[in-house]
Amino acid sequence: MAVGTTARFEQEPPAPVALRRRHVVKAISWRIIGTFDTLILSLLLLTFLGPYLGIEPGRANHVETASYIAGTEVVTKILLYYFHERVWARLRWGRNTKNRKLTSAARRSGAKAFTWRALASFDTAVLAFIFTGNLAMAASIGGGEILTKLLLYFAHERIWARIGFGLPPGGPAE
Repeated sequence: MAVGTTARFEQEPPAPVALRRRHVVKAISWRIIGTFDTLILSLLLLTFLGPYLGIEPGRANHVETASYIAGTEVVTKILLYYFHERVWARLRWGRNTKNRKLTSAARRSGAKAFTWRALASFDTAVLAFIFTGNLAMAASIGGGEILTKLLLYFAHERIWARIGFGLPPGGPAE
């Protein structure tokens, strides 16, 4: 390794990390959006796809089951999202300096959306299986939210990339 290369890395200061309060507020804002999406998606799939997968019709029961899935994931997803944010806060990939301010590139938001969606959809599928006892329905609910939540999460990330709350002065956008 060249001496000049080593010196360059030694002189580079550590990347500033967004404050934890930013990640807490992001987790809460996303969870509100995500819970509502899971509730509606679960209810629709239980109501319209359920009879084809051996789940008895019964609107009141479907509302209850969808509520259990969405309600339980409030806790699991807030914890998973927080830890996902902390991991990404330490990665420098996809950060740009623009007008003396570090920002987050769209490719970074896309990669975060993909990794989050894989983790979160698996969590939703597990919860759906616990509350329905039906593997096909669990896969339908977990798989069905991939598209809706991927789009919603990407939009959420792009909005937060423009918000300075919880960032150190000149710090990175997450």
